[in-house]
Amino acid sequence: AGGTGAGGAAGPATGTNGKKPPATPAGAGNAKPPATTPAKKPPAVPGKKAPATNTPSKSGPAAKPPAPVAATYAHLIGPGCDTPGFAAGGRYDSKGKDRWRGSRGSTTGYGCSGFYFSVPMSDRSSDDSWAQWKFTTGKVTKGVCAVQVYIPNVKNITYVGGNPAYYTVYRAFTQKSSNVLGTFSLNQTAHLGGWVNAGSYRISGGKISVVLGNRGSDSGNRHAAAAPVRVNCTAS
Repeated sequence: AGGTGAGGAAGPATGTNGKKPPATPAGAGNAKPPATTPAKKPPAVPGKKAPATNTPSKSGPAAKPPAPVAATYAHLIGPGCDTPGFAAGGRYDSKGKDRWRGSRGSTTGYGCSGFYFSVPMSDRSSDDSWAQWKFTTGKVTKGVCAVQVYIPNVKNITYVGGNPAYYTVYRAFTQKSSNVLGTFSLNQTAHLGGWVNAGSYRISGGKISVVLGNRGSDSGNRHAAAAPVRVNCTAS
């Protein structure tokens, strides 16, 4: 009694602890894994920069084109030079005699021969003779022109003796007061054999001219030298 016989029915299977194993829930074999959440950025730490993030780089502003180069004009005019633009007034007396002297001792640069004129001083406060240098300034229709005059290297006041020699700068070729840009004077005997800076003048019509007058003392038969003049202009 209490035991099982050899021919007795088998009892239900039991585990090692004598209990049944837990039942498997229905559908457990098709269960989905738990959903994952995206990793969060680490929090910023005070005193440290936040981790760099990949952001699209922005292109800088486009480079500015170079500024245009200003037009320039440089030219020399004078007696003894193969450059048209020299003019004279009051050169001949009432009898047709030439009052001016032609001589040498001026610049031989720029293809010039060294020739220049000597203009007799009027011995008055007004001019009765003049020399003029006329420049048409090419592409520089508006701008500033620096003027230089050459003084021949001749130590004789009857040839180079303007002291002072008076010059007027005009915005045109017509010698009238409304065209005057400025005036200058210089002692020619103190600047023998060189170029003298005579100032800068603003033009607006593509022209500039320089006029040497002959007013002043003729003591000792003084003459003012009319030699080459040059200008250097820049548009502005």
